[in-house]
Amino acid sequence: MKTAKLVFPGDSFEMPEDLNFRDDGNNGDALEGDGEYTLGPFFLRKEHLSQDNLPHDVSFGRIQVVGEDDVYSTSIIETTLGVLPSGFKLSPVIPIREDAQLTSHLLNVSKDGFSTQEWFRGVDTELLFDYLETVYEIVEDDYDFIILLSSGRLERVYEYLNRNSVSGMGLTVQAAPFVGDWDQSDFYSSDGTLQALCALDYQSRGMIPSTLVHEMLHRWAAYFDTSLEVRNPTAHYEWKTNAASLLGGNFWEQQEDGTYLVDGSIGRGGAYRASPVDLFSMGLIPPEDLPDLLYAPTSIGNVVRAEDIKRTVTAEDILNAQKPHAPNFENPQKRFRILFVIESKGRLLTETEMNYYNAFVAEAMRILDPLEEDPYVSNRWVPITRFFGDSVSWNPSIALRPAFYDNGLDHDGDGISTMLEVKVGTNAFSKSSKPRVWLGADADGVSLNVSPPENLDEIELESSSDLETWIPFVGDFVRAPDDRTSTVPLESSQFVRSKPKD
Repeated sequence: MKTAKLVFPGDSFEMPEDLNFRDDGNNGDALEGDGEYTLGPFFLRKEHLSQDNLPHDVSFGRIQVVGEDDVYSTSIIETTLGVLPSGFKLSPVIPIREDAQLTSHLLNVSKDGFSTQEWFRGVDTELLFDYLETVYEIVEDDYDFIILLSSGRLERVYEYLNRNSVSGMGLTVQAAPFVGDWDQSDFYSSDGTLQALCALDYQSRGMIPSTLVHEMLHRWAAYFDTSLEVRNPTAHYEWKTNAASLLGGNFWEQQEDGTYLVDGSIGRGGAYRASPVDLFSMGLIPPEDLPDLLYAPTSIGNVVRAEDIKRTVTAEDILNAQKPHAPNFENPQKRFRILFVIESKGRLLTETEMNYYNAFVAEAMRILDPLEEDPYVSNRWVPITRFFGDSVSWNPSIALRPAFYDNGLDHDGDGISTMLEVKVGTNAFSKSSKPRVWLGADADGVSLNVSPPENLDEIELESSSDLETWIPFVGDFVRAPDDRTSTVPLESSQFVRSKPKD
């Protein structure tokens, strides 16, 4: 490499006048000639800090590399930096093994490459199979959805511009309701449980709620026969339909004169709830509750006239076209387990990095208070837990394989054979310990559950703030009425473990 510099710099930072990266040991470069080029320092301007106590990213600009014979290459996507607000409460990070760690909502697995990014860019899928095999070494095969996040970004050369612009991908691992009857979960290391695999691009390129839900919806839609003319060959609803889904179309409001007023704020770019066609595809509403799908390819502007409508598609039309395959309207699935995994190359993420990405997942999976209004699912971090309807639930807890608990998860290396050892915010369990013990956490505190309950007195609960010095709880237990559960206030300790009494 001959030189590298920052081009098209953003206005989020105070930055040096000289925007060339250096490898000469000066201006912040650590070592001359080591192949690592440095530019800085950068100072974030106050007006670009988050106002809602949620992480966000800000742009530096693009990096341009000039090689031999003055051939240069400029990154297509701007370089961004993730920012945690001042005073942001960090979630504990739990090491599991040399290549894996977790927080309250997120598993981090390190590999030698970026398999998720290579899948994005159409380079190689073999690395993805290997990556998922590693993930399933760590977690139980309990998940309907796995969402892959990226901690870095790859780009292909300029002639592959379309691949570089992909911000999310969704893969149906088991046949969608209208497609057929097949199961390819074994290709992805699952034994019939995994239904869909989704991937989001780096930071705000893909880590936004509308992209997440868009890719999740591909588990069920849009797979209607193209002869119905309401969806295109890429499995997205036609723009000039009233599908009003994050997979395409817009919301049409019928007027007294028989025309329709098009609301462009509800559709591919954002929505408050899943559209009727989404819920129909999931089996959550019966065919009689699906409004007719309307297609007006020649309509102009925000008004659709009756004569503009080329095609009217009913639920009966859809079911007839898709015979014999249809959603399970009698007993649709309403409870889902979902795992969020972030890949890192050659190292585990730092505590700050883990918390940046974990915050997105925690906010997306946050259960809304009944008094909170439906959030607009678009490009701002908001919960998606109400989007699919009040009857649908999503469980993002990380279910580690029992082997991690059978012999004790001895993070502090003290040699004590613990039944369980976790940080606050995780749900850990052991299927083989006797007595059987669960140690979990919620907003109220850490709960120790023992079965059979008469063995509760045989278990000791200890706390540690640094994973080195463990202290038995004294007077902090709150005995539950069923005499099988003890609770420790959440603020008592970062780390909690249970162990047999000596």
